[in-house]
Amino acid sequence: MFFTSLTLNGFGPHVKSCTYDFSNGVTFITGNNGSGKSTIFDAIQWVLFGPSGSTRTLKNRSSIINSTRQTATVSVTLVHDTYGEIKITRSLTTSGKHTLEIVQCDDEEKVEGGIRDKQDFISGILGDMRHDVFSSVYMLQSSPLGPPSSFIGANTTYRREILSKIVDPTDTYANLHKQAKKDLREAKKVLNSATSRENTLQEMYDSIEIPHLPEKSSSDIASELHEAEKEYSPSSDNGVKLHRELERLDSLIEELEEESDSLFDRYDATEKSYKENRSKKLQRQRDEKKYHHKVEYAQACLDVFEFKIKELDRKLHTENMLSDDYKNDLSIVEAKQSLVSLSNNDNECILCGSDLSHKTHLSFDNQLKDISSSVECTQKRIDDIVNNSSKMKKEYSSLREDINSFHNKIHQMESDKEVSQQRMDELKDALKDISSSIEKNNNKIDEVYEQINSVEIKIKDSEDSNEKEEKIDLDALYRAKVNAQSQEQRVAEALSMQREQQKKIEDAHENVISAQNEVDRLVEEKERTSPNGVISDDIAQLMEDMSSHATQLYLKLFDANDDIVITDGDDEDEKECIMMVGDRDVATYSHGEQLRIYGCIQAGFTLSVYDRTDIWIPMMWDEPSLATDKEAVSAIFSIPEEVTPEFHQSFIITRDESIDTGDNEVIEL
Repeated sequence: MFFTSLTLNGFGPHVKSCTYDFSNGVTFITGNNGSGKSTIFDAIQWVLFGPSGSTRTLKNRSSIINSTRQTATVSVTLVHDTYGEIKITRSLTTSGKHTLEIVQCDDEEKVEGGIRDKQDFISGILGDMRHDVFSSVYMLQSSPLGPPSSFIGANTTYRREILSKIVDPTDTYANLHKQAKKDLREAKKVLNSATSRENTLQEMYDSIEIPHLPEKSSSDIASELHEAEKEYSPSSDNGVKLHRELERLDSLIEELEEESDSLFDRYDATEKSYKENRSKKLQRQRDEKKYHHKVEYAQACLDVFEFKIKELDRKLHTENMLSDDYKNDLSIVEAKQSLVSLSNNDNECILCGSDLSHKTHLSFDNQLKDISSSVECTQKRIDDIVNNSSKMKKEYSSLREDINSFHNKIHQMESDKEVSQQRMDELKDALKDISSSIEKNNNKIDEVYEQINSVEIKIKDSEDSNEKEEKIDLDALYRAKVNAQSQEQRVAEALSMQREQQKKIEDAHENVISAQNEVDRLVEEKERTSPNGVISDDIAQLMEDMSSHATQLYLKLFDANDDIVITDGDDEDEKECIMMVGDRDVATYSHGEQLRIYGCIQAGFTLSVYDRTDIWIPMMWDEPSLATDKEAVSAIFSIPEEVTPEFHQSFIITRDESIDTGDNEVIEL
């Protein structure tokens, strides 16, 4: 990229409009104090970055607008490797009206949008370079009282900040780091919640007490009872009937328990189906919301296209009217020319007899050429408008089809929603019915157990009183059997509760592991995107590249023996950018030698950025020879001459008329 011209009108000391044309290579800008030499650099910075990127701010308008003028305007024309020739014009009035216009000269197309949109375009052609990087890297001045640039003279923290903005101009890592910290806070909350739940579940698990099993199992007691009942066989018919009734009731209990198991299986299956349908319903609601959003976005795009199409139609109507006017003018001139051609050899008009000289013929020819050219240009603009309108109408039709498709999908979802809701209602009713059946079956089981108890009591009462002492105590065995069954039931329930709680603990532990993994990932992401992460390696590489370029220039141009080193400090908590030549700090050298070193560093900086972005930003050196001996002046000027490649440029401002500018371009103010 290089600048071809700069126009200032009412900017700073430039009262009247003045234009400076630039060429490739090194350009010297000379003049007396107060002639506005430095203002040229200020104007370039102001037109590129605006008031927010310049010392000439909107609040301090007097520094921008000349006291004799109401408006300050700066235009710069540059050639970009990608965008071609571009003209940027920025204006500011005393009332505070700020305007920015960008024209791509190759096709005379203006960049549309507000100032922010246009500023983003400028940022794009500059490789997303910020104004503080531009002023720090490419603006070099000499002063006996201060450093030659804000980059070199700043503290190490600021220099590293400038380097960070070069390797990450769009704050990608900074934004990722910010988001990672935010996500990490949320992930830690999730982890703490998951850990707390796991601990709570573990406490509940530890509180479950498992009762002791009876010394004899209910099955063993049942065997003893069976053997005892075989020995004790009631002689009466009533006793036989009671025992048969007892067997029937035991069989009925088994059937009812099997039916209960079947009902529980049906309930679990129905509940699972209900949860699956509910999950599908929620997903369908999310999809429906997504498609509604798509419809809204597409409709908004349609509105934009409708506006643009109407605007193109308006432009087309205007251009057609203009074309018709040009065609009418063309017809008139052609008619006049025909009259001239019919004149006699004495060049007299056949109608009025006035003199028709050779100049008249030429005038008609020139008019015909101008009008024909205007007709062609107008027709070209009409063709462009028609093509753009056709493209937009195709895109409009495509969007309309997408909207119809989205509406169809939404309609299908609504239909599916009705079917799904009906199915869920059926499943709810089924769950209620099964629950009712389970309750009824449990009631039947309780009734049968009551009947069993009643029969057992009748059997006991029917025992022959004469034989009671000789017979096995069946009643005790019955009680022992019931107690054993009850104790076994309590143990089974406690074990079941323990197994269920253990499953919950395992699930909670998996959630803890998952949350911990996410925390670990975000910690790694936070560290990776931190100033000491990946970007630090990139900065280190940039400093290595700068050091390499600066050293090559230093060794070549000044017959030096030591390398220029730009590196991080040793402090891991706060890395610093330091500049050394060999084992010495640059600040320990003489003023003249410092300027040589700083010039090499500044040029190395420019070359390194060029290597990374393939965009050449011209160096702008303001009075680099100030307070320096003439031998050092020649040496300093050799730096930009050495590094400025073909089709690129650098600028040097100087008031020293004795310097040798060689074959370089000189602009005298």
